[in-house]
Amino acid sequence: MNILIILNESKKREAIDIYNSMDFLKEKNIIKKYEIYSYIYEQKTKTDDKIIDDILKLSKDFQMILWMHPVYLDINLTSYQKLDNIKKDGVVFGLWSGDMYEKYRRRVPKIYKQLAGLIDVAFLQGKCYFYDKLKQIGYKNIEYVPATVDDRFKPIKSEYIYDVVMIGNNVKRKIPFLSMSGSYLREKIIKLFTKEFGDRFVVYGNGWGKYKSYKGSVEFAKQSEIYSKAEIYSKAKIVIGNNNIFCKYYFSNRLPIAMMSGKVVVYNYEDGFDEMFKDTKVFFYKNEKEALEIVNKLLSLKDDELEKYGQINYEFAKSKLSKEQMMEYVVSYLSSLYNNDKPNNPWVNEL
Repeated sequence: MNILIILNESKKREAIDIYNSMDFLKEKNIIKKYEIYSYIYEQKTKTDDKIIDDILKLSKDFQMILWMHPVYLDINLTSYQKLDNIKKDGVVFGLWSGDMYEKYRRRVPKIYKQLAGLIDVAFLQGKCYFYDKLKQIGYKNIEYVPATVDDRFKPIKSEYIYDVVMIGNNVKRKIPFLSMSGSYLREKIIKLFTKEFGDRFVVYGNGWGKYKSYKGSVEFAKQSEIYSKAEIYSKAKIVIGNNNIFCKYYFSNRLPIAMMSGKVVVYNYEDGFDEMFKDTKVFFYKNEKEALEIVNKLLSLKDDELEKYGQINYEFAKSKLSKEQMMEYVVSYLSSLYNNDKPNNPWVNEL
């Protein structure tokens, strides 16, 4: 089977983890051929209509098309009819979204409604409002895939400078109901941990300038460079984090990145986490006071015990939350729509 991936990258090969994953699947003979069309990069010189024409030409060589986070595209009726002709030729359409959306705070982009009649299966990272909205607008087949990590992130030995570190942006809005659901909990944690731990706690991200614990922002594209220099996670004993959006099964890629970095992680609880992370050393809290209690208990352990915990998380992330595994499942599922032999979901029994 051959697959065309419509990818949300502004520079070619920016999303190197996807390219590496597809090379991996090709080596395993799961696919014969793949091509990646970087639609955001193409938008610098082309209209969305021209991009659809490009996809139409490319599609002749592929049995499967996977749209990865197509939020910056706009599809008019003419473009939809062109895509529908591809579908009539027997091409399977998949959609993957790395983001979750909420009703008021972060509304579902209109592209998802425009694509509803074309998509054979959508892959989401959780079950909450976004899932329900896609069902409502016509998505009949929705599968779960988690946030994942690639092997650019790995444990690095370093001297501990901090007890606890967080990477996360301040996403609160001036109008309270427009703030994402997890934003208030995040600020409560930063306020409490700054008070309790002083300079042994640090936070990276945007919008925390009023806190003494603030150490600057982190561009996602440069995260692997920073980690390789052991400038953030490797210098802390414990990583703490929380979701922007509360959602069953959902966690951002900061969780598997921290695990892959060989760290003990303290993270907010979501429905389904007990089962998903039962073999890890990720510890879950429901409020900031519980988070502090958990962290203090962990800090009472010896460093070598925490490092053993971190190794367990590294092994789990490498085997259960790798980008290669996620892409293998997505491609295998798309392929199965030709022969009705769907693979078992490696993470949850049902969404």
